[in-house]
Amino acid sequence: MHFQPVCEGQENKIPVRLSADRKSKNLLYIRYKNFSFTQLRKNISHLVKPEKLYFSYSELYHFCLSPRLPINFRCPTFSHLMKERLTMCFYFHFPKMTFSYFPSYLLSVLFFAFLNFPLYTQEISSSTNRNTSHSSEAPNVILIMLDDVGFGDLPCYGNKRIQTPNIHWLYENSIRMNNYHSSTISAQTSAALLTGRYPERMGVWRDAASRNILRFGEITLPEILKKHGYRTAVYGKWHLGNGELYRPEFRGFDDSLIIPAGGLGQISDWWGNTDHDPIMLHNGKQVRTRGNITKTLFQTAQKFALQKNEKPFFIYLPLTICAPPYRPTEKYLDHFRAENIPEETAKFYALLCEFDDSLGELLRNLQKNHILRNTVIILTSDNGSAHTSYNHLYSGAKGSLRESGHRVPFFISWQQKLHKKFNTDINRLVAHIDVTPTILDFCGIPTDHKLNARFDGVSFRPILLSGGESWYKRTLFMQPLETEKIQSPAGSLVMTDKFRLLNGQDLYDLQQDSRQNKEVTVQFPEEKKLLTKLYQKWHKEVILSEGARINPIYVTGDMTFSQKILFKDAVQKIAYETEKTPDLNTQQKILKKLLTQENKFPDKNKKSRSTSSEKTDPTKKSPNSQNTQKTTFSHTTLTCSDWRISPPLVFPEQILLFPPEIGFWDVEFLQEGTYEFTLRISPLPLKRPIPATHAVIYINEKSYRAPVPQNAADVKFRLKIPAGSIKIRASFLDKDRAFGAFFVLIQKISE
Repeated sequence: MHFQPVCEGQENKIPVRLSADRKSKNLLYIRYKNFSFTQLRKNISHLVKPEKLYFSYSELYHFCLSPRLPINFRCPTFSHLMKERLTMCFYFHFPKMTFSYFPSYLLSVLFFAFLNFPLYTQEISSSTNRNTSHSSEAPNVILIMLDDVGFGDLPCYGNKRIQTPNIHWLYENSIRMNNYHSSTISAQTSAALLTGRYPERMGVWRDAASRNILRFGEITLPEILKKHGYRTAVYGKWHLGNGELYRPEFRGFDDSLIIPAGGLGQISDWWGNTDHDPIMLHNGKQVRTRGNITKTLFQTAQKFALQKNEKPFFIYLPLTICAPPYRPTEKYLDHFRAENIPEETAKFYALLCEFDDSLGELLRNLQKNHILRNTVIILTSDNGSAHTSYNHLYSGAKGSLRESGHRVPFFISWQQKLHKKFNTDINRLVAHIDVTPTILDFCGIPTDHKLNARFDGVSFRPILLSGGESWYKRTLFMQPLETEKIQSPAGSLVMTDKFRLLNGQDLYDLQQDSRQNKEVTVQFPEEKKLLTKLYQKWHKEVILSEGARINPIYVTGDMTFSQKILFKDAVQKIAYETEKTPDLNTQQKILKKLLTQENKFPDKNKKSRSTSSEKTDPTKKSPNSQNTQKTTFSHTTLTCSDWRISPPLVFPEQILLFPPEIGFWDVEFLQEGTYEFTLRISPLPLKRPIPATHAVIYINEKSYRAPVPQNAADVKFRLKIPAGSIKIRASFLDKDRAFGAFFVLIQKISE
């Protein structure tokens, strides 16, 4: 074969044939800009040798001038090339470099440079203008992530007890990725969706215990989109770190309305928060919303989308629906109760119907305002469902490494480009780590080899356009951990199109046994040996080398918002250049250098010391009041849900009985100085008396002790703290017991 047509819309992609077998049809599409053959070999060397490549004609000149490998050209006639210039591919063979290849290589370079230079430069110029200006052709993107919804919950996959017409409309007007995989826990899925990286690599292992924190300095999807002219917003549950520098405003989002925790009413949320009139953070400021939370989130997203603004938008909707506890309105609940459906399942279905109503309203308003056609809409879930009554497809449920714990619905719709492929199913293996590269691909945003090297995922746009035919064999991994024991393969999962290897022991053939009833190690010993070897390599690189690092809670002292942004940008720059996020010692050096450059921090920015990004106590006196002799700055709240204990403390009910477990916090102080530590057993503004006689706080190995006044709700310590990493442990002592200080407020004091 001398050439092969490119799929429609693939003019700027390189299909790379990964197999030396001439009969293979597996293709991998990679962006061509700033592309390096060295990087290609690095990325796919563990699969096969990249011996056969196909390039579009318009990109020949670019690669001819890159003498990384010798090239032999086989091409059709000149007239045919000019006629099909943007839709043809050519066969390239890269043999071993020898002197005998040099003359033909040089002649090929000169010939194609002469042939293609004026056309190529004109095309690149127009392409560059299109990518940087982001005119009306750039698509909008809405990424919707449901909570705890699996295949068996939706009527479009066979559940006849529920009707969701708007979800069904999206089902029919989209491409369904039926072999798409999230993680088994929400925080991991969110981290992967926003970065294109394995969450384990970034220290995100679980839903709490400081292992849900997305590492500071990671380059996120909204940051990339924002730099290329997009407006960005997130509305829903955040769940990627409660500390200030982990909030959406430091992750590239222009607008946010969130609960900081993984669910309503959790310890790191506001106690008593429910689906109705919840307290939320709007751009870092505490607000009381009105009405149902799902409606509020959709209405806020709709308002953002309909703003009169020439810039395209990206909206991320990580919803709290349909996670327990289930608190639906009465609109649909009576209907399901009348069907003799179990109460919890009836509530779950009622919530799903409420989501369907909000989704329909959003779609209709986008259509009415002529926005829907050029909007990429993605609907998926964070993990599998706890309801298995209609789960006839796969075994397992929420939290399980079996298929239904992580194989979730994934619909992608874009009327302007994908309408010819609507209502089709694709069964090729993809995952949450592929979403960021795919969205960037759809938006026409160039990614150089350094950014591509950070991605663990790849764009699956090619299989959307080819109907799943052009793809390559791949192996995916996950290992959500409930403890700090990271040496064991327990809790691991290795996936290929055909096999699943669970916990490093049980091998299943999904193509023959979708419900994973029969273990097949005896039949496929070599496959198990290969997958085990691949897992060990992944585990060493991803978890032991990078993922084991602690993501501390930052205390920023009196830094201004602009200083924090500059600090974040500087850390990300090093992460981009070195392909590795700098450690805490390097971050301290970066900050010290920034703070000494006073010209970068105008005096006007120092007038506002608080970014209002932490929860505020409405009863607290103003720093300017007559009784205040010192200036205080915004406080950081440590909660016991960040203790690295197992099981973690997540819900208020767990700490009302004063459990004996006492954990510690890893804290990074960015500035030295005097800090006030306020120890409490309840969050602000609650005033729950402390049933103890003494309070103790440990700063690393040094302890400080103070009496607890009668009926006091808190105990305060003022201590000199150096800049750097500190382990903090706080507790209360009574005559016959000790229990933790479940909340510690840290605030810098200026003399």
